[in-house]
Amino acid sequence: MYALKLILGFLLSLCCFSSIAWAGEEVVPVEATVGGAAHFFTGNLQKDTPMHYGLKLDLEAVISKEMIKKHKKKIPKNYRKYASKLDSVNYSPLPWLPDTILISPMESSQVYGAIWSFIGIGTGLGKGAIRLQIGIDLNLAAMYIHSDKDLSTLGKNGTNTTGLTGASSATMTADQENTTLFLRPGLGGEVSLRINLSKSFGISAGWKSHVFIPQKINGGILETGGFSTNANQIWHMGQGFVLLHFTFPYKVRVPG
Repeated sequence: MYALKLILGFLLSLCCFSSIAWAGEEVVPVEATVGGAAHFFTGNLQKDTPMHYGLKLDLEAVISKEMIKKHKKKIPKNYRKYASKLDSVNYSPLPWLPDTILISPMESSQVYGAIWSFIGIGTGLGKGAIRLQIGIDLNLAAMYIHSDKDLSTLGKNGTNTTGLTGASSATMTADQENTTLFLRPGLGGEVSLRINLSKSFGISAGWKSHVFIPQKINGGILETGGFSTNANQIWHMGQGFVLLHFTFPYKVRVPG
């Protein structure tokens, strides 16, 4: 919470730059990230389809410690003590850009949707080309999930306990529509290993676990469930990923 307070304090101070005069330009590194991701849903959805596909995206401007020190006097006094303790601040100019996009038209279960990350804190170990990164964030997931099976009654062997299977799905009645509109806030914990091959290009691989307020499969967004590996709800999604990082300079005007 203390680190979060530091970051929020400095970001708020940026909003206070209201001077009409401009002192000049600064070059800020901007990092664009894109890569593939595999998603694993705990519970009946994973029994039916073990893995779903998607993408991870990010676009952030990196405000360095040197730039913070250089323009410290422009930061309101009540935020300077927080800003001076920061190593850097990552700022996303596109808050509507999803952190994750799920596009998984599998034969049995299909998942389409996105996850947006809003507030996050993290740290890194190592100062060279290889760096271990750890972070947590608050997020929001919106997904459309459909299956040719009744996932709410799926047994341990991946078949329906009601006797319905994918081959017999054509005989399902209208009230057995196997669609879930998933909308939940969540908490994500991530660990990754990054290798910078140059100043402008790097690659990373890691794992992120998303924990959501449980929602019942085939239920409405107001129907909650429990935290269980063998039940008919969605509450956890694991995400393995490999990402490419591209860094390029961007000029910004600094208030005088």
